[in-house]
This record gives sequence, structure tokens and C-alpha cells, in this order.
Amino acid sequence: MSRKKILFYVHVSSHLKASLKFIQLLQINVNYEPVVFLNSGGGWNLTKDLNFCTQNGIRYILDSESERFFASMPELSTVPPAAPYFSPEQKAQSYGAKDCIKNFLKRKFSMLVFWNYCRKRIKEFKVLLELNQIYVVILPEDSYENQALMVRAAKDLKRPSILIPWAKANHEDVIQLQHTSITWKSNLFCKLFPRWKMKWQGAEITPIGLSKIIVMELLHIAPYQPFSRFGGSSDVMLVENDDDFYFYTVSGLQQGKMIKTGAIFQDIFFNILNHEKELKKQLCDKYKIIDQRPIVLCNLFPVATQVDKPYIGYEYESVREAISFWLDPLLESEKFQVWVNHHPRTTIEYVKYLEDLDLKVIYEPIEDILPFCDLYVTGVSSTTRMALALAKPMVCLTEFYVYTDLDNFRSVCKADSKTKYLRFIKEIDQDDDYFNQLKYQAINDAKHFGPIDGRSYHRILRVLDSLTN
Repeated sequence: MSRKKILFYVHVSSHLKASLKFIQLLQINVNYEPVVFLNSGGGWNLTKDLNFCTQNGIRYILDSESERFFASMPELSTVPPAAPYFSPEQKAQSYGAKDCIKNFLKRKFSMLVFWNYCRKRIKEFKVLLELNQIYVVILPEDSYENQALMVRAAKDLKRPSILIPWAKANHEDVIQLQHTSITWKSNLFCKLFPRWKMKWQGAEITPIGLSKIIVMELLHIAPYQPFSRFGGSSDVMLVENDDDFYFYTVSGLQQGKMIKTGAIFQDIFFNILNHEKELKKQLCDKYKIIDQRPIVLCNLFPVATQVDKPYIGYEYESVREAISFWLDPLLESEKFQVWVNHHPRTTIEYVKYLEDLDLKVIYEPIEDILPFCDLYVTGVSSTTRMALALAKPMVCLTEFYVYTDLDNFRSVCKADSKTKYLRFIKEIDQDDDYFNQLKYQAINDAKHFGPIDGRSYHRILRVLDSLTN
């Protein structure tokens, strides 16, 4: 009997990295065959993801937009960042009379344009699922963008869809990425559909414009909770632990869809923790590390621009300056050694720049090295929940970004400014009592996470079996 094909939706490189270990396990599974769907809409490192799939024997499918991109610009190594089509309408740039006319018509008939786009994509996704004999669709998000259209296509074909959140975020995540002010028209609409309206910072807002909201409702692709990127319309949502279950319930998601399975990275932790001394020696031998001091693991931010260009959205003159600010206080410490891991959505140039700084750049997946660190330094990252599960104290630099899921954990030093970041690093480095207290609090915080029992993969397979049999 042929293996049942499971489609993994990848919108940006982070989604591929988040699901990679699961994909690799399914590659050797006798019942299921993983297939990666690479969608160009996310914008970053499409070519890198494609090459990675090829090198690792992972079957992939390109959508029509990606195929057109490669046909027109095959020489590029990365795709420039692009705004998602569900984001609020932006002021269009015009370069000539033809562009002016086109942009005017798009604005004038925005609802019709959006309707036609969604219908076209749903039809394309249905053909894709049928031609490739896909049994199940697994998504990292399911409320907006093409993911919502993929779920609709799967529903039309009676193919189950599973949401495995790649990060952890509530309404603040959506609002900071996209929102629009309430107008008298949208306010009237929200009297019928109140879930689309929210009061934020003293103003009433909707996550997207009214024309798109109406289309989403008419096409039955509207999320159950519009102020979340998760829990939109997938049949099942897999959560890692009790903290996730509580967090998403408070965020307004449906409890009945959630199944607590744990995560694949927890199985990796289980294996490492049971062979920690041996595996750490292998890692140190590979990277020629002889330093015996406690380890600070720094997971640097994603960068899609050149190192001498401004780090957009942050108060740094260049990416180079931002890297220096993050790393210099750590490298000055005599208590710790510093390991650096780069973000999956990072350009090749950026990685080469880190190598030239003579840093201990560790190229293993983050879940393969986190168990060995004593302190984790990161920014706005989905990996924070991994560190919490391992009882690792953290310093999180979260400038200009609200990261509310960390508020309840006392082992997390949440630095929302440069000043706080420097203060936290200094206290940890110079005050042993302070650092020991953080480690004690991390053990208590870890009780909310888990289970690290080596059985998460089997629990997820049981969900797959129940949906495909």
C-alpha cells in the first residue's frame, strides 16, 4: 500500500525549520510521506528553502507565484520581503499612466479584486491537493494569508487540516503586524459580527479592512478569532502543554479543537538529556571548543538586509551596530563563554559576517544545542518556549514589540529597552546570587511545560491516524 502524503505549508523559512524534525521523522515512516509546499508570499529565502529540500531529499511543491518568480529571476538567492495580501491597503507607488490606472482600479474595486484573487487561489490549491494526492494538510498558521485559503480548499475536498503553531502569540502579535481603524461602515458591520472589533490603546480597530473582512465571511475563510494568527479554521490544533492550552483559551480560541500532544523538539530534548555528557563532547569536538566555562547561547535576530544597512524598525545605524550591541556585553564576560546561533530567516552574507568576527557560530538546529547552555539570550523568537521547557534562564531583548506570553515567567528577563538589556546582562555576570535565583525560578517555570517523555511523536501520529483512517 502506498504511503499517505502529508502537505506541510511553508510561508517563511522559520516555518520550514520549525517542522523540519517532524518532516525528517516522517521520511522514514512506513505510513506517511511528507511533502513541503513552498509559498513565495512570505518573501524570505525561498531559494534557500528550495535548495535545502533538494539537498535533504525532501519532496517539495511550488505554488504558481513561486514558479513565476524563479522563471523571471532565477539568479537571486533571496526574495525581497513582501507585505502579505491580507495586510491593510498601502499607498501604491505609480511609475506611469498605466500603473496609475491599474492602481486606481484596484482601489476602486478592491473587494472584487480580493474576491477574484481568493477564488483563484482556492481553485489552484484544490487542484494541487488532488494532483498530489494529499491526505492531510499541516499548517503553521491558519487565520490569514494563503494559509486560510489552503484550509478552505482542503475542506472543499474533505481533507483534514492540522494546525501546529510555529510560535506562540495572541492578539498583540496580529495588531502589531496589521490593523486598521474602525470607520462608520465597519462599525455597522461589527454590530453583526462583533468579534471583528477590538479596543486597543484607546481606539477601536479591526485587524484588516472592511472589504477584505466581507470577502472572508462570504467565502467562509474568516477566522474564529480574528485577532489571532492561530486557531482560524483548521480541524485540529495541536498544543504542546497545559500552558499553551490555557494561553490559547484565554486568547479566545476553541478548546474543543485543541489536543495536547507535546512537540517533536521535546523528544529531541529527551534523547539529549539522557545522553548529555556524550553528546556535548561530540559537539565540542566538532567545533573545537575547549572552554569549560558556563555557556551563553545567543540566538541572533533575523536579518534580510546587508550588514552595513540600517536595521529597519530599530534604533541602530546599521545591522553591524545591532550585532555589536547584542554580543559585546556577552563577549566581555569572564564568567561565560558565548555560542552564537543564527536565525533561519538570515541571509548568507550575514552568516559569513558572523564567521569573520571569530565567534563560536554553531550551525546545528537550535533544539540540538539548547540543552547544553546555561543562559539563553534571544529576541522575539518562537524558541523561547523551548528554553522554558528546559528550565533555562533567559534574557529576551524585545524592543518595540509586545511579547506577552513571557509575562508570567520569573526566569525571563524581558528587556524592552537597550538599557534594561545591558542591566540584565551585567547583573547576571557579576551577581552569582541573582543568577542562581533565576535558575531556581526557571525550574519552577518549567513545571508548566512538557512533557519531555520521548512520546510526543507517537501522540502526534495517533492524531494523524485518527484523521486519515
